[in-house]
Amino acid sequence: MTRRGTTVVTAIVCGAVAVGVIGFVLWSPVPNAEDAEVARGVYVHIRQGHAGFLDSDQASESAGKAIYCRPGVGGNTTIELYEVTTPEEMADVERLAREALRVVPGANSVTLRFYEKQNWRAHPSGFQERVSEKLLRDARFDR
Repeated sequence: MTRRGTTVVTAIVCGAVAVGVIGFVLWSPVPNAEDAEVARGVYVHIRQGHAGFLDSDQASESAGKAIYCRPGVGGNTTIELYEVTTPEEMADVERLAREALRVVPGANSVTLRFYEKQNWRAHPSGFQERVSEKLLRDARFDR
């Protein structure tokens, strides 16, 4: 193949890859406002039913029971819990997650991720990032 032929083939391949990447980004499902409302409903149900959670701004980087939620597409919510470590506490939160599936409109699944504790690394610039955290249990409940 000539140099010109190679250039044309390279341009076609690069174009196809670019179209694929752009298509993936534009048409990948992302949570919408309804998904966020579902996640909030699940979060509130669990938080109000289980004592001891600190507000996220009160929980320190290393201590305090904390709960966070992430909306997922189609009413599939992920709840991350820190310092909820005993089997009794985990069972209570799992019960509340099952209840939430019945009472929160649009909730289709709840994934619970129980971590031993929060682990943050602070940088001199003030930026903080999560680093390796010990996952104790991962459970999913479907409607």
